[in-house]
Amino acid sequence: MKRDISQEKLAEMANVSIRTISDIERGITDIRYTNLLQIAEAFDLTLPELLNFKYNC
Repeated sequence: MKRDISQEKLAEMANVSIRTISDIERGITDIRYTNLLQIAEAFDLTLPELLNFKYNC
């Protein structure tokens, strides 16, 4: 999914740390289920919508 949003803004919207967003984006940490839910909610998506790669491309 491509959105023009900063890591800082996403972290604020999803109520997670900027470091968490950065680590996920760089692939240096495994994302927690709760973080997935928070990010989906920040984008007003369901978890299946967030994870549906065909839908998001």
